[in-house]
Amino acid sequence: MITSTIQALLTHVSQPIECERKDLNKISIIGAGTIGTAIAFSLIAQNVAEELVLIDQDETLVQGEVLDLQQAAMFVDHSKVSGGKNYSISNNSRICIITVGAGGEDDRETLIRNTNIFKEIIPEVVKYNPHAVLLIVTNPVDILTYVAWKLSNFSPNRVFGYGNVLQSIKFKHLLASKFKVSPNSLHAFIIGQQGPKSVPVWSGVSVSGVRLRDINSKLGTEDDPENWMEIHNEVIERQMVVERLKSCESWGLAISVTKLVKAILQDTKECFSVSTHLTICHGVDNTDKDVFLSLPCIIGSDGVFTIVKQSLSEKEKCLLQDSANYMNELQKNLDLD
Repeated sequence: MITSTIQALLTHVSQPIECERKDLNKISIIGAGTIGTAIAFSLIAQNVAEELVLIDQDETLVQGEVLDLQQAAMFVDHSKVSGGKNYSISNNSRICIITVGAGGEDDRETLIRNTNIFKEIIPEVVKYNPHAVLLIVTNPVDILTYVAWKLSNFSPNRVFGYGNVLQSIKFKHLLASKFKVSPNSLHAFIIGQQGPKSVPVWSGVSVSGVRLRDINSKLGTEDDPENWMEIHNEVIERQMVVERLKSCESWGLAISVTKLVKAILQDTKECFSVSTHLTICHGVDNTDKDVFLSLPCIIGSDGVFTIVKQSLSEKEKCLLQDSANYMNELQKNLDLD
């Protein structure tokens, strides 16, 4: 009976690794731009990585950032920082974090440009790090996680995107603020696509085990007289404001990525809403699609350990299915052969 309960709750996706790498603590970041260096600083400040490598094709930029980070590393123990443009220096990394990419106003144009960039960098990363976990940060993160997976030929559990980790945290904290309780007493997730089309799981929001839909059946719907759906709108608005004022979220993102890195290095089995290979769960028909979307995942030493199968409302299932269909259509135009 206990086994049946576990099987009903969790989808196991992790596969055994080919070689032992549990003792390695080397992290490589591909991209020395605003986001890459913010993540590097967060990892150093929290003394997470014993060895940190920063790779970028702009040699002047990466040299300057490495020198600056080396000075920061003087204040913590066991942090070695190096960098350059040659991917060979990343050799034998436990985790490779991909932040490199081009921005732009047109999402489809940005996707094509970043797919072409990934065609150059992912084979190089895989060449020197065949047993690493790939953590994708570059936007659009969901579909580029799919691109990285296809190009790497890694098992799906070893390639995932940061997805809706930061959005879920914002959602949780805004809700906790409304109730005037600690965020630790509240469970809430945002799943699906990263960005405006993300799906807040109102049906699963709970405070100390009390499901809010049991109190207010219209919670988070358009018919809700208390208009709780504005919380999700505020999450999206905050992201858009930051991007308008400074082009991208960096510090909150860096902290969230650091949490993911810790979960892998320490095998903590914590749950995060990360972009992962969408298996047949959550009521989504994915039999003929290979898409990546954010779902609540247990993260461990080999990446995504299990996917938590939520009981979604019909509306939430439809929104997630729409995202899966949209991703599948976008992927048809990508040349990854």
